[in-house]
Amino acid sequence: MLEFLCYISLIVTIVLFYFAYKKLIANLFTQSFLLLGLGLFYFFDIWRYNILLGNYNALEPEFQYDTIFLFYLSAVFIWFGYFISKKTIKVKPFSAIMNRKIIIYRLRILQVISILIHMTMLGYNKLSDSHYLGLLIFVPAIISIISFLNYQKTNDKIDFFFFITLLILFIGPSSRRIYIVLFSIFLIIYLVQNLQKNIKLSALKQFGLISTIIVIFVFLNFLRSGFFDTGELKKEHINKTIDYIENMKSIDTYYNTGYVIKNFPEHFHYYYGETYLTIILGPLPRSIFPWKPISFSTILGSLFVYNDQRVSVEDWSNTGYYSLSPSFVGEAYANGGIIMSIFLSFILGISANIYERKQYSSYIFNNINILKYIPFYSSFFLLFRGAFYDALVMPLYFLLLTIIIIRFISKKEIFVKKGY
Repeated sequence: MLEFLCYISLIVTIVLFYFAYKKLIANLFTQSFLLLGLGLFYFFDIWRYNILLGNYNALEPEFQYDTIFLFYLSAVFIWFGYFISKKTIKVKPFSAIMNRKIIIYRLRILQVISILIHMTMLGYNKLSDSHYLGLLIFVPAIISIISFLNYQKTNDKIDFFFFITLLILFIGPSSRRIYIVLFSIFLIIYLVQNLQKNIKLSALKQFGLISTIIVIFVFLNFLRSGFFDTGELKKEHINKTIDYIENMKSIDTYYNTGYVIKNFPEHFHYYYGETYLTIILGPLPRSIFPWKPISFSTILGSLFVYNDQRVSVEDWSNTGYYSLSPSFVGEAYANGGIIMSIFLSFILGISANIYERKQYSSYIFNNINILKYIPFYSSFFLLFRGAFYDALVMPLYFLLLTIIIIRFISKKEIFVKKGY
């Protein structure tokens, strides 16, 4: 029976991927990212864990069935929330009236500063030691995107130079989530550009798009190989990358969710929403607020190592900062069991629909203000793998810094909507 469910889940994955791609081409980005997340981190991982890796006995059958049931139940309520809100909740779109005209000399200043951030070695390795200085790595990324948008609008080759240069310099040992957020932004900009020009993606462009996604996937696995720790490419880095790809090790939500179901509330008490407070309390310095909660991916890694909820941040650091991907429904279950899982799945579906109707990404070339909302598309994908905090923190940082940067490099200008 378990094997049968695994192959059914694989079929569901293929169907979801097909519709996700169709929605992506049709510029229905929220639906597309939702379907990709559901397919990859829910249903594909059921097949990967049991068939590809053959881990039939690593998790007891009763918890496997419970996990599969919870994944399907969550998916049903996500789509129930999505479609019911479409008919019952009225939504006003984000304002697209007040545009901001770029002041070129200010943009040039930030373009040069962004390069200096890297050239003076204020980049990833040093910045990663500081939670707040680490935000600076977003500046070159944001400036690169703005340079690309301005190049598309003005055809200024200086902007194209800074776009390419900053993009190349950005490559380094940063969080994989940052790359996923950035790729989603450029992907949406590319698709919107074709939409505005009424260009239908040819078979060759679609092949190029799929190939790019595969290259990004390989690169994300290469980041885990340890190459950037040494700066010297060795055979072991290539072998590790191949191993990560062959075993799809970055997709590990199924077992982790089963672990949560097995241990909550039998061995560990529910968190009752505490882990979701990290998105609000996360920016507070722990030296002043030592009581602030940590993300559930961190908690789950510590539970797995120590088998004890009374674990401090220092204990977690002793594990080498070991963390695990809980999945959206895994974290929900740890906060209140199946009731919380159903409720939050329903809320996620509603949120996705509201965001899709509020966000008009097709105006991004006319209204730079819209840029700050684009990264949240990636959250609807990342939520299915990592913790709530992990999926939202990067887009939130991007939002805040983009607001500051746009206000610095631009001035108000009226943009008249032609209709939606």
